Amino acid sequence: MLYLIIEILLSIIIASIPALFYLKKKDKYKKYLIIGSILILVGSLIRLLFIDKLPAGLNQDEASIGYDAWAILNYGIDRAGNSYPVHLNAWGSGQNALYAYLLMPLIKIFGLNSFSVRLPSAVLSSITLVVAYFLFKKEFKNKGLIYLFFLVIMPWHIMKSRWSLEANIFPDIIFYSLALIYYGYKSKNKKYFIFSSIMLGISTYAYGTSYAFVPLFSILTYIYLIKSNRITYKDALLYLVITGLVSLPIIIFVLVNNLHFDSITIFNITIPRMDCARITPDNIVGNKILYALKNLFMAILVFLYQADASPLNTTIIGGLFYRITTLFIFFGIYFSIKKKNVIIQLTVYCTNN
Repeated sequence: MLYLIIEILLSIIIASIPALFYLKKKDKYKKYLIIGSILILVGSLIRLLFIDKLPAGLNQDEASIGYDAWAILNYGIDRAGNSYPVHLNAWGSGQNALYAYLLMPLIKIFGLNSFSVRLPSAVLSSITLVVAYFLFKKEFKNKGLIYLFFLVIMPWHIMKSRWSLEANIFPDIIFYSLALIYYGYKSKNKKYFIFSSIMLGISTYAYGTSYAFVPLFSILTYIYLIKSNRITYKDALLYLVITGLVSLPIIIFVLVNNLHFDSITIFNITIPRMDCARITPDNIVGNKILYALKNLFMAILVFLYQADASPLNTTIIGGLFYRITTLFIFFGIYFSIKKKNVIIQLTVYCTNN
């Protein structure tokens, strides 16, 4: 019962965030505020209620990161004996560490259980609804409520919110960064780009794919912003440096494991050498060209059929984001390109799927 009360209270608090910004606005904003807050409340309840029971039981990834977070909290080391590691050893091939550090204060309060292990994922996903509320409102005005509604009921976003695979928070962090870039673009206020670059650096501790995604995304985005006269070359270099400094331990981690160096410990923070490699320059794109093409083909099939072999990733009826919407995605891509607005709208789609 205690967990249920907490889940309801958290949903109400998250849904109330827009009111802090719009209560003093003119009456024309009130209807948008009320409907948007209701959508956020419903979406938060869907993502938070009974997270300790649904899905039933913890899978191996959840149990693993929960135990390591508990071990670091109580003893300062993960189960491999690494002190405050930037990447968990887990089964030998590694597990991203950011989620474990988000877990630690919750384990301190609620103990090590299904509720505490899943709470960060559910809360961050609910906060994503709030970020989407502001982003969609600014870009699409009243139509933004329609887009917010579809995000609220998106099967993929609901499912990824309710189980704590550590990589599941990566799309949320990237979405926050994207929103900051968008506000910086619209307002021409460079402080948003600084916060975005920090967020991009933090994302590298959430998911191994970020090692390839973040540099590419950053470079292409800054090229676009330079061409749009929103930032200068010096600004772009500064933002890349900020992202690089925030993610420096992960950069060293990648070098340690690809160049076969020994583990490094600096001020009790460990950059560990994994027992076996999971992320290498080869397997980012596939060990061979044929294998890479096979991966691409499978990705296209997952996109078209909205399903893969894991029941943790998709629903039987709805798929990833409702099968009927696939056609509309192609229409959206076409019209976005036609309006030369592809950077914002395509990236919103890619980072949420």
